[in-house]
Amino acid sequence: MRAGATAEITRLVEELSRLSPEFEALWQDNDVAGNADGHKRVHHPEQGILELEFSSFAIEGRPDLGMIDYNPATAETARRIASPVGPASSA
Repeated sequence: MRAGATAEITRLVEELSRLSPEFEALWQDNDVAGNADGHKRVHHPEQGILELEFSSFAIEGRPDLGMIDYNPATAETARRIASPVGPASSA
């Protein structure tokens, strides 16, 4: 795994590699480059504001391919993401 990869990224790459031989081959070629990291606030219609951290990756020579990884930036966002979402109940 690449230096600086979090446990979540490592698990994601392992899962994608297991599910997609093409992803595994591209990842092993080491042509994946980090493009951007940052924070994003997203308004979810049922969960409210979600604070997220993201990392985007591109495949050199393949502008049609990319991957963006989003993770909760706060404990509150992690709690909201983990809770089930469904239709609002009528009062």
